[in-house]
Amino acid sequence: HTPYHQEFARRFERTFAADVRYVEAGRFDEWLPNGVGVSAIPADLPAPTVDVGFVGQFLGRRVDAARALRLICDRNGWSHDLVDSRAGRTGDEGPGMSRPAWVGADEFWRRVARCRVWWNATTQPEDELLNNRIFEAMAAGRVCLSDRAGSADALVADGRGVVYYDWRKPATMEAPLRGLLVGRDRYDAVAAAGAEEFPRHTIAARLKTLIESARRTR
Repeated sequence: HTPYHQEFARRFERTFAADVRYVEAGRFDEWLPNGVGVSAIPADLPAPTVDVGFVGQFLGRRVDAARALRLICDRNGWSHDLVDSRAGRTGDEGPGMSRPAWVGADEFWRRVARCRVWWNATTQPEDELLNNRIFEAMAAGRVCLSDRAGSADALVADGRGVVYYDWRKPATMEAPLRGLLVGRDRYDAVAAAGAEEFPRHTIAARLKTLIESARRTR
């Protein structure tokens, strides 16, 4: 996405970008979103014990969204585990979140699995890079509550492992959370659809797309 990357990309017949904006701007040929490497997921994932969880950096609009999420959870009696991953950094650890701590790969996946709902929020209004949290929830057999930034809903439909909310109105997280956490029918249906969806979003699936596209350009 930098000038160097764009110049380097001109050496190739076909180029791919994880950020759809660079494809729309004509800088790269094809969108190739992030994916999950299945081999990195531990086999002994725990059962869920927390209602809502997150691991990541609390920056930009994500901080205000996390505050709203915590208030919603506290008001409804839903447990939450929001972890700031900025290990070694100082300052406020954020809106009622665990203190900054390094989370290794195995522990990360166990944290995902311990949460019924894996939360996602992008950090800035202009941040359209689709991150992996939707796919992480699918990989662990859980459901993601996410904003729609990063063209996420163009890639994964609402109800297929993910339920979307409007990032402009953090209060809109409450209704979908209630649908997922009160009773089992809605949650089970979304999780089952996510299990069907997930094979399309692994690293292996992304590589297959890349190879097939490269062959078409020959």
